[in-house]
Amino acid sequence: MLNNWFNCDFTKINIGDLKNDHLIHSRATKSYFACLRKSPFPFCIKMLESVCVPKARRIIKVVRLRMKSIEHILRKTDNLRIIYVVRDPRAQIHSLIKSGLLDPKKVKVHSRELCEDVMSDFNSTKVLKRAYHNKIFMVKYEALVKNPLLHFRKLFSFSNLPFTAKVDNYIRHHMLETGTGYESNFIAKSGNSTLIANMWRTAINKEHLSIIDEACHMTYETFGYRQLDIKSLDSLSIDIQSKPSEADIFDLY
Repeated sequence: MLNNWFNCDFTKINIGDLKNDHLIHSRATKSYFACLRKSPFPFCIKMLESVCVPKARRIIKVVRLRMKSIEHILRKTDNLRIIYVVRDPRAQIHSLIKSGLLDPKKVKVHSRELCEDVMSDFNSTKVLKRAYHNKIFMVKYEALVKNPLLHFRKLFSFSNLPFTAKVDNYIRHHMLETGTGYESNFIAKSGNSTLIANMWRTAINKEHLSIIDEACHMTYETFGYRQLDIKSLDSLSIDIQSKPSEADIFDLY
């Protein structure tokens, strides 16, 4: 399916994905999303193709894609680059609950499934990086937002993209401002990115924390997240980042 997106072959993509509300958030697909509300679907698909085909670079954000499914795409696409971003499972689960996407009664089941998937992805990434070492960049989200100017330069270099003054200004405005900004549909607005990334620490439910800790303690060790009690988590002066157990797999941690 991803190959069809990269190749602008939208006739082979299911209609549900082509009508996903998230398409409104991209400048490249905003006009297409507006088209869907007033014009026939085939006409809008042609519009989307006209936007996609001329692009020299095509960037797709995919959530919860399993890394074991990536190899066939890497084999077929010579100039593909994969940026694999991981985040503290405590933050992920708190965000899902807060957004109404996870029933608090299902935290135990979801925590176990999430961390099993994350560990599976990690093991797949180890194998893939040996075969495609210059095509996969693994980064902890928390490291990325802590020093965004430096680390985004590394991401752009890996992706063979120019780090322009416009990009620099965008990062300064959206990630290095003061305050926590706000979030809407998982889109963080301008503010201090480190502060925004740590907001969950002062808001997570104590019972939920205990459940997640039990399910994910091995994941913490592998990815370099310290397991702390609720009082220590609430103190943002205490660093919860540590060195991953297999740090050589990471490009940024």
